[in-house]
Amino acid sequence: MRDSLFSNARRLVAATSLVALLPLAAVGCSAAGDSSTDASVEAVERTLRAYFDAIMTQNARSLDTLTTEGFLLVQNGHLIDRGRFVETWVEGQPLQTRYRQEGVAIEVYESNAIAELGLGWYEDRSAVQRETIVGLFHRDGDRWKVHRMHSVTVPLGQPADTASLDDFVGEYTVQDYAIAVERRGDELVTSRPGQLKWVGGLTEAVLMPGGGDRFYLEVTNSLVEFERDEEGAVIRLYLYEPFSNRGFPLEKSR
Repeated sequence: MRDSLFSNARRLVAATSLVALLPLAAVGCSAAGDSSTDASVEAVERTLRAYFDAIMTQNARSLDTLTTEGFLLVQNGHLIDRGRFVETWVEGQPLQTRYRQEGVAIEVYESNAIAELGLGWYEDRSAVQRETIVGLFHRDGDRWKVHRMHSVTVPLGQPADTASLDDFVGEYTVQDYAIAVERRGDELVTSRPGQLKWVGGLTEAVLMPGGGDRFYLEVTNSLVEFERDEEGAVIRLYLYEPFSNRGFPLEKSR
């Protein structure tokens, strides 16, 4: 049986924290209470907020000024470079959600810094997504930039019973857009018929449990919600925009 996503999140964040710390071990942390360190922590925190503001406003140019040349997003274990990250963004069409940072902890190591936090995305005061975040920052002159951002999705509710996973298997379509869902053991795996790719260049993506008939697409964090008829049969799938309650229905065709 696969571990709960909560356990996976804690384990992956612990691992990414260790990986992030390894190259900094020889540098050492600046003295506690040092005014320059306090100023650096505040500067890193500003960069962190600006990074999520850029995502919320779909501002790729702003993201470019906030990230290093070698920036990578590690989304639920998948490496995504900047080009892949922003390929679906539409400038001038901000997300309908707002984010909230929780438990932010920042440590500065001379020209490097690490931030750990919880992140919630909200729409109409309702949480639509939660993540556990570890970020690695590099100093660039008098500015701080994001070099790595590790994100793990945390479920909003109890996962569906594995016995019900077969209910979701099938192909879902709207016009010329299609999503295929198959079961592999205790996981649901999605693909785009015709070898079309998801964001990030993946031909397949796991649906991570989000509670009941709700799941998250592992590479984009997009909410995927299945709808049932009065008899309990799954009849359609809603694919939501990342961090949003705005979904598009795909009818189950087989």
